[in-house]
Amino acid sequence: MADSLWERLERDNGFPVRVMLSLTERCPLRCGHCYLADRDTPNELSLEEIERLLDELVELGVFRLSLTGGEPAMRPDLRAIVEAAWERRFLVSLKTSASLFERSDVEQLRKAGLSALHVSLYHDVATEHDRFVGMPGAWQRAVDALEVFHGLNGISIVASVLMDWNEGAVAPLISMARAKGWTITIDPKVHRVNDGGDRSVRLRSLGPRLEAAMRDVPGSRRCAPAPAPDQAICNAGTSSVYVTSYGDVWLCPVMPVPIGNVREQRLREMWEGSAFRKKIVALTWSDSGTCMACEYRRFCERCPGEAYLEHGEFARPATVDCGIAEAYAAIWASGGPDC
Repeated sequence: MADSLWERLERDNGFPVRVMLSLTERCPLRCGHCYLADRDTPNELSLEEIERLLDELVELGVFRLSLTGGEPAMRPDLRAIVEAAWERRFLVSLKTSASLFERSDVEQLRKAGLSALHVSLYHDVATEHDRFVGMPGAWQRAVDALEVFHGLNGISIVASVLMDWNEGAVAPLISMARAKGWTITIDPKVHRVNDGGDRSVRLRSLGPRLEAAMRDVPGSRRCAPAPAPDQAICNAGTSSVYVTSYGDVWLCPVMPVPIGNVREQRLREMWEGSAFRKKIVALTWSDSGTCMACEYRRFCERCPGEAYLEHGEFARPATVDCGIAEAYAAIWASGGPDC
């Protein structure tokens, strides 16, 4: 299979062209599925430190910057961060609950250079969303932010997660997004907490109910050739890099193993010198006999980070990945050409 444009860019560049930067772990909401273990980060990178990091990313050939949290709006300098990124010609996106935004905040961020706004929305019914996140009025603020940003010719994206309590909201959410001209993503995976805790696991949609809910999600009827034994498990260590709000560098948001800190070392040095990164890049499907023998492997998106949080090992299959692969296989088997 030919490499994609992104794969060619990153291979030639020697560093991911997209970086995820967490601005804070703080958040006013209390969503049960949140994978952040620590909500208190007093040692957040300052605006000056972030600007130095952005300069380094420019040197590395990065041009896509995804700002995330926690809730980024907890930082009073959010607009200044977006402006600093735009001045350096990054394509800037922001993931937020929008629970703290007024219309003027959205307008200012768009003017500052924000191109895409990802807003967490978990139900089409306001009271259900507000109950889950623990803040009255959060649903309306999220919808208002999406509408305002879309009206300013920005890319408005509904970011939702499929859980046991909102299975029936998937189809209405998709219909609402389409009617309003928004993009929507539905993630069927509820991640473990990044300290290995399982408080979020109880919210996972499972079995036939997961399959039924996923049938409404665009792209769920998909299948790929069975992975070759020497095929890499995921793109962690090649196309993915995540910088925490306190400067630690992880290969992805669900692989909480730092390879260094931007306050102490330059990114290029830690990236090229990390033995851990090389270990993850070397992981292949053949590292798990269980996975190679599995009839659902061509529907599977194995996550070594999730496996590590569940088992303490990167090569073992994660329970959640197995369940999602089985659901994809059942959807495919219900009709369509051969895989």
